[in-house]
Amino acid sequence: MLSRLVRENEGSFFLRTSSRFYVTDALRRRDGSLWAAALDAMTVDSALEALAELGIRRCRVIPQHSAVAITVPAGTITVSDDEACVELVIAARGEITGARRTMMREKPMPTELSVPDALSGLGVEASRFLEAYGAATSRAATEFSWAPAPHASRTGSILRVAVAAIVFTLLTLVAAFAPGIRARSEIDRYEMQLERMRPVQATSAKLEGDLRQVSAQLARIDRFRSQRGSITVLIGAISQALPESTALVSLRVDTIGGTLTAVAPRATDVLPQLAEIASIESSRLAGVVTRELMGGARVERATIHFVRRKSPTKSLARAPGQAGGTR
Repeated sequence: MLSRLVRENEGSFFLRTSSRFYVTDALRRRDGSLWAAALDAMTVDSALEALAELGIRRCRVIPQHSAVAITVPAGTITVSDDEACVELVIAARGEITGARRTMMREKPMPTELSVPDALSGLGVEASRFLEAYGAATSRAATEFSWAPAPHASRTGSILRVAVAAIVFTLLTLVAAFAPGIRARSEIDRYEMQLERMRPVQATSAKLEGDLRQVSAQLARIDRFRSQRGSITVLIGAISQALPESTALVSLRVDTIGGTLTAVAPRATDVLPQLAEIASIESSRLAGVVTRELMGGARVERATIHFVRRKSPTKSLARAPGQAGGTR
């Protein structure tokens, strides 16, 4: 996308020196900077046409400065180009990390470039052939390398040959694996039938999930009902077990135990009576016993904490007629 952005807005990134440009792919450096190169389309087209007349059609084009960069060691060099000089900063072989263009009159004479051993025999003329040597020794992965699109007629020929090869291969495979193809056709037919049944399977799975949820809700309702029934029986047993003239002020019960507050002439008489209830395992006074005057009579107020049995048996509380009196 970055390469396309640069190509579609080449006039915003490159100095307009030609009517047309060929823009290379954008490169991202290790420091996060982005680089691209623009090639003069008229110069490139002329060179490609001349090479095509010589029978050379598979070509790659790289900028002059990239060709120089891959032939010299890392450092800062100055390359002259007609009326201008370009100062290049090369971090590694062919990797340009800085480029600054100045006019010739603003820049001293280009620095002497170190040339490869292959060009050392040319003496002072060696630097004139750095670009050609760099282009000849460059690889396809060279930075800012650009290749023209293949010719339409050549592409068509290659495509026809590829299609013919594919058809021949397919015919060979069909002749060799005809029985397997028939078996595969049967498998595909059954798979299509299974595919049509998938909605039914999905509906069944959904109904099964709904059924599990309903079953879980019913189980919770049953547990609630059973607990509610046992608590009702417990309250009835407590009301029957309380001594005569005992008033139950408050009662809180859960699945583990409960707490009750009672008012009686003798609060301590309530503990032995609670011990007779089969569903209560133990009971004890919680806090102090207070004395009060109620209706002209002296009574005691006590809070009792009790623990329920984990597996309560059938209630053995006394019958209503045995306790008597007002509850």
